[in-house]
Amino acid sequence: RRSTETYAFAQKWISDALVYISRNVEKRLTAEDITAFVGKSLPMVEDGFRKALGRTIQQELIESRLSAAKRLLSNTELPVAEIVARSGFASAQYFCRVFKAVTGLSAERWREQNRKG
Repeated sequence: RRSTETYAFAQKWISDALVYISRNVEKRLTAEDITAFVGKSLPMVEDGFRKALGRTIQQELIESRLSAAKRLLSNTELPVAEIVARSGFASAQYFCRVFKAVTGLSAERWREQNRKG
């Protein structure tokens, strides 16, 4: 629900950026897209993300993409290639490498262990 898409941060623009990322995860957003959306400089946004979240914009984008992919893997029967596209990864190879590095499992294996329903 859009009404629950808020985050509590001292700077509202950080919350706005996170909502923007989550709503547009499939669009392969870049750090430049985020800075343009919030109207801040890249150094300011990077510093704000590091202080508020403990990670960079790029790390947040990857985390958001992985969360979207996990949600699709556990709740749908979509093929991995479609999940890659819907979660904003630039390529299946990159997705597979990042997914395995973070989870320790291939996407297919992760799906088997985390399937809902």
